[in-house]
Amino acid sequence: MSVLPRLLIVDDQPDNIRILTHALGKEFAVVPAMDGLSGLTRAKEQPQPDLILLDVMMPGMDGFDVCRCLKRDPETSDIPVIFLTSLSDPMHEVAGLELGAADYLIKPFNIPVVRARVRTHYEIVRNHRQLAQQNRELKETQCLRDELDSITRHDLKSPLAVILGFIQLMLRDKMEPSKIFLEQMEKAGLRMLEMINGSLDLYRIEQGMYAYHPTQINLSRLIERVVEERHIMAKRRHVQIDYGGTQADDEANMVLAEELLGYSMLANLLDNAMEATPKGGRVSIVMQLRERWISIALANPGMVPLAIRERFFDKFVTYGKKNGSGIGTYSARLIARLFGGDITMETGPDIGTIVTIRLPALMSQKP
Repeated sequence: MSVLPRLLIVDDQPDNIRILTHALGKEFAVVPAMDGLSGLTRAKEQPQPDLILLDVMMPGMDGFDVCRCLKRDPETSDIPVIFLTSLSDPMHEVAGLELGAADYLIKPFNIPVVRARVRTHYEIVRNHRQLAQQNRELKETQCLRDELDSITRHDLKSPLAVILGFIQLMLRDKMEPSKIFLEQMEKAGLRMLEMINGSLDLYRIEQGMYAYHPTQINLSRLIERVVEERHIMAKRRHVQIDYGGTQADDEANMVLAEELLGYSMLANLLDNAMEATPKGGRVSIVMQLRERWISIALANPGMVPLAIRERFFDKFVTYGKKNGSGIGTYSARLIARLFGGDITMETGPDIGTIVTIRLPALMSQKP
């Protein structure tokens, strides 16, 4: 059932309200007000009126005063006002139009004219709203494109660094391309292609539109892959990555997730940890099975700056990075929550920074 547009009629004469309600009640939900103050109050009530029919001559606050108040208030300034008047003086009409009124209806009412003019002004209102909505959608589309560009640039840095690292290593040491190097470069290139093809995924997750198809993923093996592919990057930064795997069997390391998103989550957090680690420092990764959860703690000796601690996982929050996008931790937590888990952060002078991923273990989900 469609909702009728709302029409506020402000008039101190009950007969006028009755006539207008009879003429317009099938097309509009009529809201009556018998004086100026009541009209101002009802103009702010939710849902607000789409149009206001306003009598000029009323005791106390007249229609001109009411219109002046409506147009000064940001909450009501955009609601079209049509004056109702028996005055034939053109100067009164000019005064009303200068106050921002959209039109005049003359008493006694010519009902066909009243219907035609009110319909016309409501169509103008509808058209303005449609244009405003289209404008908002265009801005959102532009923002989305900017976000996707930022996300794509951010996520592609890691595999690109792998490719460039191998190339620089071969050039520096005058090495012939080995099969191992070429295989690693091929893997990184294929992952870049996957990321480009999936560049809309994070937006879809945000909007609740993502088609999630989890499979069984071995987290320990995924971590090993992420660490291995950052070997050259870590060496270039003079940072050591410590991951000793886990003593649990493969079944205990399994979660329901999507491998590409899981890789992106881990890679973003590890990259951030390496960036925060001074030369000669180390990043440690510890994975544990605790009750029904698998926890992955990534620790580095740096501390999160005080200015961004409360907003560490917010979108576009970054600090001290010349080319930082501020989406690494945001996207990682978004992915973790999609997987049914979450990510937390602790930081302080005694512990540095520890970012902990918690995901439901597959074993805990079996009957």
